[in-house]
Amino acid sequence: MTAQLRSGQHLARMTRSGPPPWTKSDHQGRFSLKELPDEPLSIMAYFANPKGGPIRFPAKLDVDLHQQDIRIVLDPSLQEDEE
Repeated sequence: MTAQLRSGQHLARMTRSGPPPWTKSDHQGRFSLKELPDEPLSIMAYFANPKGGPIRFPAKLDVDLHQQDIRIVLDPSLQEDEE
């Protein structure tokens, strides 16, 4: 999961020691992003590319200010098609 401004501009950490604007979901697909700016954001979920390189199968969702519960669905069969 990663957060960026709706304009497409990438976010940096709010402070040097602050949390990054990206994270991994847990085994239930839950995640938390902390210390994000008070601006309209897009959240992107994707499957990590085990070989490195470009993001695969991204799904983006525009979220409201201070929105806490969102749902993004990724289709795991997309990964199987690549193998």
